[in-house]
Amino acid sequence: MTAAWGASLGTAGKVTMLADPHLKLAEALGQVTDATVEGLGGPRAKRFSVVVDAAGKLATANWEPEGGTGLTCSKAGPDLVAAVKKAAGKA
Repeated sequence: MTAAWGASLGTAGKVTMLADPHLKLAEALGQVTDATVEGLGGPRAKRFSVVVDAAGKLATANWEPEGGTGLTCSKAGPDLVAAVKKAAGKA
């Protein structure tokens, strides 16, 4: 999914799009929730997105509010798309 999204934004060779299937980044950022009650089987990443520049510096961070529902921070809204395009040199 992230590869297709990156391809649609023209990020090849400029931006690396990553998923976090083992929750390592989500844990380090304090973005893990226990989704057992919701029927999703246990720990899951809260919705978030980050853009890290080539120097490893956090350029943009979007966090789902505590108790948030829906896609208030991580859907591909104009701010996140603009940040990715800027990182790819397409802004």
